[in-house]
Amino acid sequence: MKGLLDIAKATGTINATDMQAGGTLKPEVARKVINTVVEKNEFLQKITIDKTKKLQKDLSIWSLASGILVRVDQGKAPTETQRQKIGVASVKLDNKPVQLFARITQDTLEDNADNPNFEKETFDSFAKAFSNDLQNLGMIGEKDDYSSKSFKNLNKGWFTLAKEKSATVKLQHKAASKISDVLAAMVKAANADVLKESVIVISQADYLTYQQEIGGKNGGLSILLNAGAKHVLGVPLEVASYVPKGNFLLTPLKNLIMSMGLEVRRVRWYDNDESSLKYKFELYNDYEIGVEEWVVLSEPDESDTDGDGV
Repeated sequence: MKGLLDIAKATGTINATDMQAGGTLKPEVARKVINTVVEKNEFLQKITIDKTKKLQKDLSIWSLASGILVRVDQGKAPTETQRQKIGVASVKLDNKPVQLFARITQDTLEDNADNPNFEKETFDSFAKAFSNDLQNLGMIGEKDDYSSKSFKNLNKGWFTLAKEKSATVKLQHKAASKISDVLAAMVKAANADVLKESVIVISQADYLTYQQEIGGKNGGLSILLNAGAKHVLGVPLEVASYVPKGNFLLTPLKNLIMSMGLEVRRVRWYDNDESSLKYKFELYNDYEIGVEEWVVLSEPDESDTDGDGV
């Protein structure tokens, strides 16, 4: 397949047939694509990334699970209660396809005919776009059926999963509640076994409001100047993009899982009508929570419709 620089250097009319290329990438190349996508995103680098050849799998989480040791007498099968403990050591993943469509205009190709880094810069821009949207989907995803062709229905994100899991701690707060009170309540409800490893995932808007609350207290200025407003009762605040305003998630970051399939497809063609080189990237992904008991979710109280906190 011709490289981008070769295409950019081409003179005369671009032969659309000659520009057609694509197919499933080799596993080693797919790994590089996934690694680059993760490297482009600070948040994704902190969570658990699973790279798999299967669309559906049980992911072992032995390194995350706790309290799963049992004693089974020789010659006997585990009891149902013991089996449930053993089952904590894995989660089910169901990777679903997502696509990125991109294009490079003829003007851009011509402008970069003498740019030796054109290929890398272009690939990096694709990877950045993918990484941003994968984090976005992980935060706001509500369904996995792509109903109404809506982005948020491509897959279920961590906030939705936390709401659905039976063992997560679920709190609600009034619209008028102080964020400092909401966050403190989450810390007090957290699993003591992993509290030292936990963070509170928070939106930039809520983090700024929290800083204003702290700054308005007696002695608050010194707390802000000493970066003391980055913690709540010793638990760090993880400010992340795309977090829904008013929603908070407390958990160890490694407890948040994103799976990415090693079956990555790339298709390229030239569109004469639009004078653009077009790309389609396709990969499979899913989101999960490793240990439900390690999660505290706090959401706005939907019954507080007038926002007066009553």
